[in-house]
Amino acid sequence: MEYDSATDNDSATDNDSATDNDYENEDEHLDTHWLDTFKAEECNYAAFYPEPVTSITLYLLYIDTAKEIIDIDTHILLLDENSTLKHDVLITLIKQYQCRSSILYKLNSLLRYNVDLLPTEIADFVDASVPGPVNQFLTVEKYLTDIHFTASIPMFQALNALYFLYIEVPHNTLHSSAHTKRIKLSTKHHKTMRNNQKKNLKIRKEIK
Repeated sequence: MEYDSATDNDSATDNDSATDNDYENEDEHLDTHWLDTFKAEECNYAAFYPEPVTSITLYLLYIDTAKEIIDIDTHILLLDENSTLKHDVLITLIKQYQCRSSILYKLNSLLRYNVDLLPTEIADFVDASVPGPVNQFLTVEKYLTDIHFTASIPMFQALNALYFLYIEVPHNTLHSSAHTKRIKLSTKHHKTMRNNQKKNLKIRKEIK
């Protein structure tokens, strides 16, 4: 009986090729399944990735001389590309809203509310049994510096805000201030007149 090595080799080659193809097909199937699963999970967790803050809510709280909140106003403000409110814009806003119903108010406090939770912190945050820091998202700000907002998870974006606490300026303070200005102007005017009179007398003497 003759042994046909060529035939056996061809058979072995065909079998190897078939096996390789099977592995390749199986690998492709596994890779595709893994990729589909990953994409599905990415879609589910996309809402938990922090994103830059593009806008905030301005809360304007007006407090009268009796220390009671008499009015609250809100506005939506767009931030720059760095999620920052520049100090010059902030000063303009402070002056813009300091008068309400013909009453003058003075800015007493400026508070930033920025929910900057990480995805890993959400579970503890929503769990009422886990105590958290008091006012953990509230920060006292100064109006002479830029105010930056840290990236927030999309579901918390609407909570980011800046609070303006305005205190009513008492009428007697305004009257006293205006009276002081009038006295200063009057004193300055009298000094100017006396100086002019002295100059006139000096000129007359020199002429004589």
